[in-house]
Amino acid sequence: MQSIVFLQTIRSRLWYLVHFLCAAQVNYHAQVSEALAKVKAVNKVIRLGIPVCQQTN
Repeated sequence: MQSIVFLQTIRSRLWYLVHFLCAAQVNYHAQVSEALAKVKAVNKVIRLGIPVCQQTN
């Protein structure tokens, strides 16, 4: 009986870990996609010959 409870505990913890890792991967892909979109936008501006002004502090 104790071994069944032990296995259920391990299984639930593994399920939590897998869910956490999948969520982290989705967040990573979202960040990469956002950065790629910004690079594409800058490339489009450069191709059009529009001057890009940078803010100086």
